[in-house]
Amino acid sequence: MLDVLLGLSLPGGGKGCLSTLIFHRVTPTPDPLFPGEVHAAAFDEVCRWLRSSFNVLSLADAVQRLRHGELPARALSITFDDGYADNHDVALPILQRYGLPATCFVATGFLDGGCMWNDRVIEAVRLCRHDTLPGIDDLLPGPPPSLRDHAARRRVIDSLLQALKYLPIDQRLARTDALVAAAGVTLPHDLMMSTPQVAALARAGITIGGHTVNHPILARMGDEAAYREIVTGRKVL
Repeated sequence: MLDVLLGLSLPGGGKGCLSTLIFHRVTPTPDPLFPGEVHAAAFDEVCRWLRSSFNVLSLADAVQRLRHGELPARALSITFDDGYADNHDVALPILQRYGLPATCFVATGFLDGGCMWNDRVIEAVRLCRHDTLPGIDDLLPGPPPSLRDHAARRRVIDSLLQALKYLPIDQRLARTDALVAAAGVTLPHDLMMSTPQVAALARAGITIGGHTVNHPILARMGDEAAYREIVTGRKVL
């Protein structure tokens, strides 16, 4: 019955629909700060279901078939954004187990030890050993927020990400650096992929796509700056 319903809702041919599952991280175990995020066991379960219920295509193949009205019914592509190391270490073996193709979009400025601004915020709050986080009253007005448990830390993370997201890049980086210093932590250097890991994904048949250099909000940039971000990232890859 499920196959029939999926076939009716996701037809092929000239009326074909393409579904895309977009992932970021696939952590080895559940993250207490982000319990709803995908971890290895959950990803394995998803991949097992996808193999049995969908026609999983590489994104490039799917786009071509969509363009020519040749998609199979229940067509689906799997993508990963940003270039996290666990895409290679955790997700790849699971994809290989089920014979599923995927595309990984990599932000090249964070390869080989880099850390995106949002992860700098997350890890600063996660690793902070203080009961409160000082020095952020201009971002989060009021008394320093409590870090008493995972739920409290998550609330602080969500508020900080929202406060910082739309600042100009230079200001955002400066404020993030100040936040890390106030937390008094050493950030991890292995969240994002290394160059050899990207190459290993490509050798394994994973399509590698560009995701800019510094992961800016392109719609908030001028055309020339956005062009540089896109083209430079592609050249590096």
